[in-house]
Order: sequence, then C-alpha cells, then structure tokens
Amino acid sequence: MAHEREYRLSCKTTAEKVDELRAWVHAQHPHEVPQWIVLPTVGSAEEYLAWVVKETATV
Repeated sequence: MAHEREYRLSCKTTAEKVDELRAWVHAQHPHEVPQWIVLPTVGSAEEYLAWVVKETATV
C-alpha cells in the first residue's frame, strides 16, 4: 500500500478543450491512472462563461 501525499487540482476550461487538458495532465502526472473528474457547468453567469472562453483561448 502506497502512502504518498495527494493534492487536488482544479482546472477551468471549455468542453472543447477537456481532451487536450486531460492529455496534458496524464502526461505530467506521476501515477499511471490519475483520478480524472469532469463536472459540467450548470447555471453559471454568462459573464463568467465568457471569461473562461477568453482565458482558455489559444494565443
């Protein structure tokens, strides 16, 4: 049984970028099978959703 310290990482992105983010996390993560949970955005303010799109835009 492993006794390693664990950390929770939250990332905000668009549905279109989830696969790209998942690939990056899995490539960086030291575990063979890291926990991966995607939660849908329900009831968020349009201003917030616009901010997420802007912040995740490719430069």
